[in-house]
Amino acid sequence: MGSKEDIHRWELVTLLDRLGASDDVDRAELALLDLETTASCADKKRAIGKITELGVKDAIAKLEALKIDPKFKCVQASAQAALDRLRKP
Repeated sequence: MGSKEDIHRWELVTLLDRLGASDDVDRAELALLDLETTASCADKKRAIGKITELGVKDAIAKLEALKIDPKFKCVQASAQAALDRLRKP
């Protein structure tokens, strides 16, 4: 499970959606922030999933670095799958 901050960040986005006030929320930036700040494999996988879902091409360099990071072998397949999808025309 993600850190409280990570979880609350997306709960706030959901709440803003319900209130019709989420137009100014940069979901891509939030997904990148999640990828950068999370430390566990599960949290990194969740962030990669969100990046893939949102089509955040700005994450390509970060995903490339993560793919070869020996600390995160657990997400290398997810990172590669995200890269494959993001690079599709």
